[in-house]
Amino acid sequence: MTSAGGAPEEPPAAKAPEARREMAEDEAALVTKGFLTSLFESLCSDLQELRKDISHEVKELRVELTSLGERITQVEDGEAACGEEVSVLQQQQGAAGSPSDDGGGPGESLTQA
Repeated sequence: MTSAGGAPEEPPAAKAPEARREMAEDEAALVTKGFLTSLFESLCSDLQELRKDISHEVKELRVELTSLGERITQVEDGEAACGEEVSVLQQQQGAAGSPSDDGGGPGESLTQA
């Protein structure tokens, strides 16, 4: 037999295995495509969750940094105030003429004086 184009036509029995193979390949391709699509969607969902988690963590870290900055400022202000008080006490001590023969010196602590 020949087809309309004049080429010899394969008998139907010879086409059956080829058709089954092509159908199996098509089915495998669809299954693979479905699996990959599902995997991609799952990964996208996971990525969105990670973005939310990271965003939340960043917000919490900003709050903590702000709080730490405020505490550092308070400590620095306290140190400055203590430094001023120490300076005033040292000036008062010097003006009172505390004796220098008591064993104390410039490195003497205020509690020893």
